[in-house]
Amino acid sequence: MDQSLIVNQRTGQRMRFIDPDGGGHPVAPGRHQTLRIECWSPASEEREPNHTHPEQASGFEIMSGELAFWVDGKEFRAGPGETVTVPPAVNHRFWNPTDTEAHYVGTFEPALDTRHFFEVLFRLANEGKLGKGGMPKPLHLPVLFRAFGREIRPTSPPWPLTRLTIAALAPIAQLRGYRDPADL
Repeated sequence: MDQSLIVNQRTGQRMRFIDPDGGGHPVAPGRHQTLRIECWSPASEEREPNHTHPEQASGFEIMSGELAFWVDGKEFRAGPGETVTVPPAVNHRFWNPTDTEAHYVGTFEPALDTRHFFEVLFRLANEGKLGKGGMPKPLHLPVLFRAFGREIRPTSPPWPLTRLTIAALAPIAQLRGYRDPADL
């Protein structure tokens, strides 16, 4: 089995991480690396939560099928041969509104720790540890946002309120033994 392929059993989405340098070697800290992910999203009524990538531009190159996007209040669709770029800190989400699987290559620049984020998120999904709409459970939030707050943030509730909630939940999460994504 391809070690770089991960599957979200809750949504059916599959991702294969594309090695940016072809050799599997770590990139030096501070280098402006792009993470490329080959993705397959089955048709689904489910939409991921609105979110931002505070420090990253994200992109989509549609290979086959179609994706719908909601970017900064505007909804549109993209199909084969089209690309969509979402600048850093822009509120967005995407989904597959059709009856066929969408195949696309996603990018994140800079890469930061996005690969680890998706590995943790898919693991939580596969273990039934995500709540309604694919959101992490409340006591997991302090750990996840401490680990991945540079990579992704929900937009609802607003970030200042989310930060206050996370701060209030953090001591309880630590008492429950949640200190690192591996603990979730």
